This record gives sequence, C-alpha cells and structure tokens, in this order.
Amino acid sequence: MPEGVVPTLAPMRQVSAKSSVHQSKAKAISLMDLRTLQDWFIRYQLNSVPGVAEVASVGGQVQQYQIDVDPNRLRAYSIPLSTVVQAVQRSNSNVGGNVVEQNGQWSIVRGIGLITSDC
Repeated sequence: MPEGVVPTLAPMRQVSAKSSVHQSKAKAISLMDLRTLQDWFIRYQLNSVPGVAEVASVGGQVQQYQIDVDPNRLRAYSIPLSTVVQAVQRSNSNVGGNVVEQNGQWSIVRGIGLITSDC
C-alpha cells in the first residue's frame, strides 16, 4: 500500500442490483480451454463495462498445473527443494483485495498471480 493510504471496510448496505447470465459456447475447444478463456479474457472485458460489479465464472474445468521435480537434477545443481517451492510461490501469488477510499473515490485493490515463464 502506498504511504498515507488507510484501507477501510465499507459500511453494510442493502444492495439492490440486476443480475444477468451469459454463456460461452464453442464446438472446437475443450471445456477447460473455454473456462480459461472466460477466466483470463472474457471476464476482464465484461468487468470493464460501466455498471458491472462482478463477473463470476461457473462450470467448465479449471486448469491446474503440476510440477514434477527430479531430485537427482536438484542434487546435481545443489538446489534444495525449498528453493523450488519458494520460486513457485513468488511467481504465482494471489492476494485478497479490498477497497481504498481517498478523496471520496473508491479504488479496488487486489493482486492476481499468473505463471508466464520460468521463475
């Protein structure tokens, strides 16, 4: 957080809002690829529309990553397993969000980790 910023929680309010549903369909790609498209592209574009508060993904198959570590290679390079674990954690950190109110303006703050290449 920048210096001088004091995060606060918004007061509880009764919310009245409209809800709508969209459905993404494609014959040529898998359910996992469709969900990935929704989570990383469609969702952000819908969130940029004025008046949209949240886009929640439901369904499909969430993509997961698995790291297979070769202990012999780690030993050959004198790299402890904890170094690999720390590198993965640093490159893929998701942190919770909140709002910051400053001069009557509210800003949403959050952090999303995305592994793009080696650590």
